[in-house]
Amino acid sequence: ASPLITGYTSAHKTLEQCFCEFKASESAMLFSSGFAANMGTIPAIVSSGDAVFSDARNHASIIDGCRLSNADVFVYRHNDIDHLTELITSVQARRKLIVTDTLFSMDGDVANLGSLSQIADDEGAMLMIDEAHATGVYGNSARGLAEEADVESGVHITVSTFSKALGSVGGVVTGTSQLINWLRNKARSYVYSTSMPNGVCEMSLAGLEIVQSDSNRRTHLLALRDRLVSRLATNRLIDENHPSHIVPIRIGANDKTLSLSQQLFKAGFLVAAIRPPTVPDGEAMLRIGLTASHSVEQIDALAEVLSIVR
Repeated sequence: ASPLITGYTSAHKTLEQCFCEFKASESAMLFSSGFAANMGTIPAIVSSGDAVFSDARNHASIIDGCRLSNADVFVYRHNDIDHLTELITSVQARRKLIVTDTLFSMDGDVANLGSLSQIADDEGAMLMIDEAHATGVYGNSARGLAEEADVESGVHITVSTFSKALGSVGGVVTGTSQLINWLRNKARSYVYSTSMPNGVCEMSLAGLEIVQSDSNRRTHLLALRDRLVSRLATNRLIDENHPSHIVPIRIGANDKTLSLSQQLFKAGFLVAAIRPPTVPDGEAMLRIGLTASHSVEQIDALAEVLSIVR
């Protein structure tokens, strides 16, 4: 049932409380997915007469949430702070919202959260971030890239998901108690959708406990990232300063990307071929997603195969 009918139980309350403490936030609320969290949150906080400023490479759930809001949407060039500044200073609106992924799901690069936080402060705008791919991996306490960049106090709305590092499913929004109380009554993807099952809440809680108690997994994952990036950079397949465990190898042509993905699969490696519309035309890529379950030997073998098939 909907959380506002009979779908909210002690399991949901416990998970919200524990995640809230983990994120060092005032309050938290669960959604059935991270997609639903973005789709429900953005239209609940901005509407006609407001302006949203969205990174060009934001996730589809953010894009769709912006479209549903009826606010004026301004898309700034990917990670282009100057373009964002130009747009936000030239627009008059009742409310202004800046929204961005912190770790971009395809390119594996990161947002300039320090600059975004400063712009939001200067312009009296709200800053909303999606930490889907960063929660559980980055920051001293694994809270994400906002923690790592030391800008959590400048973020107004944070969306996270249980379906990445936490190994479960579901979305969660953290923020002030006032924000969360508003969303519980205004976010349509929360009010009119079925709650996460209790078993999923328990599974998410278990994943959260592992992330908080076992930092060795994160250390191992980031060491694998460094090792793979170093090997690939030697062969000029990626920049040596690539920052994340999402590692893209840009190919360009769809057919070639598919062919390389199939060759890798035959060699024992599942590497997704990412093509339009997920990425722009002409920017098809192989997307490597590292996990803490991978071994050094597997990473070395993958790098070796990539040096041959490319």
